[in-house]
Amino acid sequence: MDADTRRFKRRTESYYLRLSASICGKKDPIRHERKPSTIRQAHDLQPVGSLRPDSGLYPVGIDNPFNALDFRQPSLIQNPQAGCLASTFAEKMKLPAINGIIRRRILLNYRIAPEVVRAILPSNFQPKLVDGYSIAGICLIRLDQIRPKGLPKFIGISSGNSAHRIAVEWEDDGGDACEGVFVPRRDTDSRLNSIAGGRIFPGVHHLSNFLVNDHDGVISLQVTTDDDNEPLVDLEVRETAAFPETSVFASLREASEFFKSGCIGYSSRPDSCKLDGLLLKVFEWQVSPLEITRARSSYFDDNSIFPPESIELDHALLMRDIPHEWHPEPEMTTDQPAANKTSIYRRKNPDAP
Repeated sequence: MDADTRRFKRRTESYYLRLSASICGKKDPIRHERKPSTIRQAHDLQPVGSLRPDSGLYPVGIDNPFNALDFRQPSLIQNPQAGCLASTFAEKMKLPAINGIIRRRILLNYRIAPEVVRAILPSNFQPKLVDGYSIAGICLIRLDQIRPKGLPKFIGISSGNSAHRIAVEWEDDGGDACEGVFVPRRDTDSRLNSIAGGRIFPGVHHLSNFLVNDHDGVISLQVTTDDDNEPLVDLEVRETAAFPETSVFASLREASEFFKSGCIGYSSRPDSCKLDGLLLKVFEWQVSPLEITRARSSYFDDNSIFPPESIELDHALLMRDIPHEWHPEPEMTTDQPAANKTSIYRRKNPDAP
């Protein structure tokens, strides 16, 4: 990558940061303009004007992706019945698709008694069952070349991410059956993702640390946060050709089809009655089995949420080097904040209401 390309990539990322700061009412990281902080009072914020990169930033033949965006502040409203904040910004702003490469994706999966899962799901959802068990787990994913669709690969960013997920079913407004996952928490090692998530694109992302070693068919991965000594995830897996006979799924193919159909994720926001929707499109779906040699999760190992007799490790799957796209889905309103008893947020803040 030559010097001009690196300079262009740095300036593009700085404008993403600047855009996100403007949207959420924070101090502009470039201009350092002071803006009133009214989010906590749930007042409608006033427009801060257009924030557009200078026209000379983008080379000839590359459209400026910011020109299509409305840079008004999000309107935060109080829901008196749910007692929580709801952002209307994502509903008003049409976001472009985001594409890139799934460099590595691990799906660590548990089978759980459905009555335990029902107790922690928003009322919109029911657990999706396999042979009488609910399926939940953690998606640990490495993304490369992530950028708005239509822009060149060299401006794309890379990040490590994780999502705690529960397979669910629900009915849409027309009464049609839908399936996907409910995501109580997302984590990322990208500061850009943590700022923009839930503001520019769907899904609140918590800034965390990812320690990964991926060599010779063995993958060890640890996710930690600065406010907790206990790792959020501590995992070691080994590539193998054998799918475990102890799995609730009859075969690798059955497990693959189950997760392929759950391509829509709805993720919660802390103290909010809105769920952010995100659709994953994978163009060359292919998974392989993994042997689990170590798996610890501060969430799924929490006996106050999942009693020991109600949960068991089932299997793990691996995906590598897969082109994909992310598309925003319509937000969903739930009976929050009660649904945030999923406790991933509460573990970090035990005094939360």
